[in-house]
Amino acid sequence: PPSQANSAAAPPAAVKTQRNGPTWPARISLLAIPLLAIALSRRRGPRVFTKTELAQYVDTSRGLKVAICGQVFDVSKGAEFYAKGAGYGFFAGRGASL
Repeated sequence: PPSQANSAAAPPAAVKTQRNGPTWPARISLLAIPLLAIALSRRRGPRVFTKTELAQYVDTSRGLKVAICGQVFDVSKGAEFYAKGAGYGFFAGRGASL
């Protein structure tokens, strides 16, 4: 029958054609990957100092830092107390905990 031949040659109007490539939500997520990588690389966590790194912060030119119970504090504003020769100058660039 001729009606069956025509229907086989042309797809019915109800059938949707498929596109090649990802759909729009997938495209958005693919674009988000580099942005997420940048955001994670800029994420700041607690700074960990070794004893030798902390020992560099004993004068006012680099800054004064003191570690107490594992947390490092910038004491540069109190240079009159924490600089070399001052009352607490011994603690600058060191761990002050017992």
